[in-house]
Amino acid sequence: MGRIRQRQTNRRGRGFTLVELLVVVSIIALLISILLPSLRNARQQAMEKTCQSNLRQQMFAVSMYAVDYQDRLPVGKNFTWERNTYYGLARADFIQDLLTPYVGGRRRSASDGDDKVAFSEVFRCPAVVRSPKDDWFNVPEHNHYRYNAHKAMLYSTDTREVEGRQTSSIRTPAASTVMFEYVWPNWEIKKFPHQLADARLNIGYADSHADWLLARKYVEYNPGQTYETEAENPFIANGWDGWVPLK
Repeated sequence: MGRIRQRQTNRRGRGFTLVELLVVVSIIALLISILLPSLRNARQQAMEKTCQSNLRQQMFAVSMYAVDYQDRLPVGKNFTWERNTYYGLARADFIQDLLTPYVGGRRRSASDGDDKVAFSEVFRCPAVVRSPKDDWFNVPEHNHYRYNAHKAMLYSTDTREVEGRQTSSIRTPAASTVMFEYVWPNWEIKKFPHQLADARLNIGYADSHADWLLARKYVEYNPGQTYETEAENPFIANGWDGWVPLK
């Protein structure tokens, strides 16, 4: 009886051998190598869905704004420097200032001055901060989306005034880009915010739906590489006055 008890005690006190530890570590490493790509892909998909949801909310806000302002889209700028590109935007508010009342968030007060804009989490995409200018995009209240100022507004060369375009004048709302994730035509594909099976970006359309577009298609539709030359590119112009199927 004493020998059995001693044998059991010895068995309980014995630790793992080096071989057993190496086997366990190898199994864990193998599991991690199998699961990591799936977890990374799931994270990317979650970020894409979040950004797409943000765009739907923004498009809802644009629609509500138009209801309140005689069917006209907002007259708003994306960046301070746009006031030098389009004279009509010199006195315009930022697009966040105009949409925040409809989506909730911190509104800008008169005392804030030009260094502050209204802000909501709806304007922040978790995937965009991974694009090339991390230091800039990580500014807490930076807008990660662009408003199609080229087509959403009408500029008068006679009066030098600008007004929001009437939504009823948009020829094909389902094809007309209104809001889209922050990208530029001269970006490399690897810099786009969503890197799933194929790099892509999310877009909000004039009929209030949101969907994604392959990054390579965006680049193909935007042969121009500056803000001024992108205005008539199919991605920017399509659907507003005419419609060309984008394949």
